[in-house]
Amino acid sequence: MIEFPHKEDPMVQLLLSQRPDIFPDYRNETFANLLSQRARIVKAVDVLPTRTLYWFERN
Repeated sequence: MIEFPHKEDPMVQLLLSQRPDIFPDYRNETFANLLSQRARIVKAVDVLPTRTLYWFERN
């Protein structure tokens, strides 16, 4: 299982507030696509409006 905090998440916003935004592809959809290239996503659940949990099995 892995948790993906979206860019809108308050903690991510805090971490990025001290630097320019150099992560234009930091999106939930991009993460899911990259994960699915290396593993089978079994289940994805939004646990907060700004966080998603992914259950996966490695290929």
